Parts: sequence; C-alpha cells; structure tokens
Amino acid sequence: RRVHGGFRIESAFSMSVLDVRDALRRLRCCCAESSEPVPCETTGQIVFKRKVARGVIYFDILTFAEDKQLEVADCVCDPDRLELFVSPTTCGEAIARSLSRELHLGDIVIARGTAAPKGYRAGISHVLDCHSVEVVKSWKLTEGRDGKTFLPLPRRHLVVQKAPHTDTLQSPLDCSSTRTVLHTQPGVCKFWVNTSNCPRSLCGFSHPSGQALIDIRREWVRQRRVQKAETSQLEGDHHGALDKKMKGQRAVVFCQWLVDTFGRDFLHSGAGVLDVAGGRGDVSFELFTVRGIQCTLIEPRPRKLNKSQHRLLKEQPNAQLSDCVQALFDFDFLMHPEHKHLADCSLIVGMHSDQATEVIIDTAIKLSKPFAIVPCCVFSHEFPDRRTPEGQLVRNYDQFVVYLKSKHPLIRNDFLDFRGKNQVLYMTAAECDYQNLT
Repeated sequence: RRVHGGFRIESAFSMSVLDVRDALRRLRCCCAESSEPVPCETTGQIVFKRKVARGVIYFDILTFAEDKQLEVADCVCDPDRLELFVSPTTCGEAIARSLSRELHLGDIVIARGTAAPKGYRAGISHVLDCHSVEVVKSWKLTEGRDGKTFLPLPRRHLVVQKAPHTDTLQSPLDCSSTRTVLHTQPGVCKFWVNTSNCPRSLCGFSHPSGQALIDIRREWVRQRRVQKAETSQLEGDHHGALDKKMKGQRAVVFCQWLVDTFGRDFLHSGAGVLDVAGGRGDVSFELFTVRGIQCTLIEPRPRKLNKSQHRLLKEQPNAQLSDCVQALFDFDFLMHPEHKHLADCSLIVGMHSDQATEVIIDTAIKLSKPFAIVPCCVFSHEFPDRRTPEGQLVRNYDQFVVYLKSKHPLIRNDFLDFRGKNQVLYMTAAECDYQNLT
C-alpha cells in the first residue's frame, strides 16, 4: 500500500491489495450484486470538506499514483474520487467531533468503513461510511509550514454548469430586504471581490475591474458589516445593532459599566480588581493606568500593549502598568501562598475569558466575592460534561449562558454597548452579603 494511493477491499471474497481503478471497479460490481455495504479501506488526500451539522461532515478524498496535488482539470469523478461520510452514528460522537477538528484539507489519510455506490450524477462514484480515519501526513505540519495553502478541489459537476464568463455587470445589487441578506453581484466571483485574485482555473463567474470592482467591493463590505451586526444581536439586548461601539472599545465600555454598577471606591478597595484571563491586558490597563483603580492582571501569557497604549505611556511618563501574574487561574489560585494577598480583592472580572469563565464564577461564589464576566467561547469539546438544568449538553452560546446562570439564583445579566458577545453576568456585594446571611 502506497502513501498516496492504493485501495484494499476486505470482504468474504478475500481480495488482495489491488490497483486503484481495478479495486473501485470490483467494488462497484460487489455493491451492485449485494445490497449490503462492502467493508473496505482506502488511502488518499482530502481535497474537499463540507460540514452539514455538529459532528456530521463530508470529505472528498482523491486517490492518485503520483506524489503531487492534482489540478481541478485533472480531477475525475470516477474512479479516483471518493466521498467520506463521518457522523456520530457510525463512529461515535466523541470520535466524530474529534475528526471534525483534526482533519483538514490536504491531509493524507487512511479511511476505514463500509462503501456503497452513490451514482455519477453526484459527481462521485462511491461513498465510504467511515468507522475510523487515520492521518498519515498532515498538510499543516509539512507543506503548510512554508506558508502554502491547500486549495479545495470542487467536483467537476459543480463548476461546468455555471454562467458564462464575462467581465460586465449583469444587474444591480439588491439591498431591499428588511433583514440584510449578504450576497455579491449575481455572476461575480466572491474570491475576486475580496482579494482581486481567483484560485479557480474553471471559474464561471465574472471578474470585473476598474470602478465597477471598487463599487461592488464597497457595497460588499457595507452589507457584510450590517449583516454581522444584525446576526450578532443577542436576545434581550436593548442596544441598537448598528449603533454599538466597535470591538476595540469593549474594554473601555466594560470598565465604565463596572464603575457605574459597583462604584469606583468599591472597586479600589482591598486588593482591587482581579482581571482574570485578560489576554493583552486591555481591561487592567483601562482600570489601573487610565482610571487609577487598583487592578491585577492574571494571564499565563505576557502582556502585550497596543499602539494607543504605548502612545499614552509615552505622553504620560508617570503612568504605570498594573501588576501582572503569569499563571493559570484555577480553584486553588487564591489559596497559594504567593497569591493569598489577592484573596482580599474587591471584584473578580473576566472579559471573554475563554476556559476560565466558569472557574471565575465558581471561585467567586465559593469565596462570596462579587464578580462580572462576559462569556464568549463555549469550548464544548474541552468540557463535554456540562449540562443545562434541563439536562441538555452545553454546545452553544445560549446554552452556556443558561448553564452559568444556573450556578446561583442571584446571578443577574446586562448588555454592554459594543459589538459581538456583549452579555455580562454578575453579582454585586449586596447579593453576596445576602448569600452569606442565608
């Protein structure tokens, strides 16, 4: 069996390792004579990937004899191309979700499962219902290390029926929907609009130039901004979708909300505010350097200031940075002898604190400390045991918020005036005192 080719059929006929074309020809005959799928194993390169649902993915692999990536013009639907079907039903939920993250375009894999005919109208001869997939050669760790990008190879039937190639516009952009529908000019190549470069050798879309391209590109950007603002609007958010501040201002907005909600004197009391998983340190910079509120940044990576922050430090020589503890925040962090002085903090905050979000709430509730967190990413694959009060797996943002709020009945929520995930969950000092009394 070669790395870039070879097809082996394991069935009651006890076939040996055969040539690719001959193997698929015999496989087609076996499937035609029997309604049951044929167990088989194949080696090839992933050239196309499309995700249908969580854990349900289709991969196209190309088996070829020569050690090279084929061009679209060389791609044939039979017999060199196979479709791999990965789903929780055949290989289990954990394996399916793992393959969804680990398999990438350009990877050379060994796929094992059962094969059945699919029909040539689909642009492919057979589909392999995968039980397992093994990566033989990772594109990212080999050719991809030099900055090369593997271009997907769509099936021939997906490109031969497209509109004739022209360099003229056919109709104006339609923006008359009550809810923005993002689309480019009908017949215009989206790659060309975005990068002025089209990687497809058989592209059937138009590639305008000059002022026409500039106008289409401006309208594309405008539509994309409007659509992103509308789709990111959370239920219950009273801020206008198009009136919110940009993401670069979210640290300023969050800190102003902290001052308005908790009060400056309270935030400055004790050891001050703990900015957990603060990333570049935007929140701690805004609290300590700009507003003079005691704050400590807890982040395993080094602090990294942006241009405006460097400029402020240069203009104000007396300005200082907050303390920074390069460590992971966990349940035992405040119990460590080196960090015990931080247990007297006034508030624990987390702005898009990723994996530390849940730990912040659990630690704050355990120590009866006020907190304010802005959840973002769920990381369901790292925390597969999370369940909502209704028993559902926590897989999306809404379920994650419900899961976090269920940790204590006094947790409240509010919405901040910036784009993106802007919902803040918090408990004030009064609610923590009530918790201690009860």
